[in-house]
Amino acid sequence: MPYLSTSVPARRGLAQLGLAPSRARAGLGLALVLALAAQSALAQSAEKKKDTGPWDVSIGASVVSTPEYEGASKTVTGLAPSLSISYKTQDYGTFSLGGKGLGAAWTIIDKEDYSFGITLGANTGRVDNKDGTLFRPGSKRLRGMGEIKSAAEYGVFGHVNAGVPIMLSVVRGAGDGKPNARDRSLSGHGGTRVELSTDIPWQISSNFTLSFSPNIVWADKKYNQAYFGVTSAQAANSSFKAYNAGAGIKSVGLTVGGEYKFTPNWSANAGVAVSQLRGDAAKSPLVQKKAQTTVTAGVNYKF
Repeated sequence: MPYLSTSVPARRGLAQLGLAPSRARAGLGLALVLALAAQSALAQSAEKKKDTGPWDVSIGASVVSTPEYEGASKTVTGLAPSLSISYKTQDYGTFSLGGKGLGAAWTIIDKEDYSFGITLGANTGRVDNKDGTLFRPGSKRLRGMGEIKSAAEYGVFGHVNAGVPIMLSVVRGAGDGKPNARDRSLSGHGGTRVELSTDIPWQISSNFTLSFSPNIVWADKKYNQAYFGVTSAQAANSSFKAYNAGAGIKSVGLTVGGEYKFTPNWSANAGVAVSQLRGDAAKSPLVQKKAQTTVTAGVNYKF
């Protein structure tokens, strides 16, 4: 009989957090691919397994369909690889590469019921002179808005187990968020995002697990203005009216994922992530569709 499992190991929960972060943002498609590639963690949360050593390595590939950029109505579909590596030390926490956000994370405090760490990753930005790809959001529709260049992101994250894991990440981007006077490009959004989320696994059988991951994302003025605002200079060079986007709740979302384990090493996974833009982000003239959907399906191999 199916049952709900509410015990999620700390380092696995934080890998789901990702932290080069966030769902339904620039780079959403790839981020969700990598998150779903780590779905085996959810099945393990409902099973007692012997220690397999400090290393945890997995690779995979998924077919992804996701919006060209956050707020777009047009989607892009393609194949994306995934890689996740982590090493848990006895005294210095857990070091991770890859996972959900293609970045590096150090879980300094790594306990079953609580954890805390720092992260360093990259935001893929957005282009305005060609249609987006899985790895570089954008659209010809945005011509004249200027490019948001790829830039570093850094932040902190943590979780507490309150029956289910309550996870929080705070991430800040490099750059000043001010468009270049010559070509309206941004060296980086320079803003801050805060994401509150949880993961609820549902063990259907010994081989099949579902997971439900609601989240809410708040963004400051710099971030929202970079991705949803339109300056007077951008308005003069594009088809959009000037628009100032302020701080506030940017989106609420839910990811539903499933994993089937063929063997202890091989698994297949699929997922649907739905995000609803809110507040000033939803009112932006750049937004064609407030409800954003990403669909993934792939395979994963755990060493």
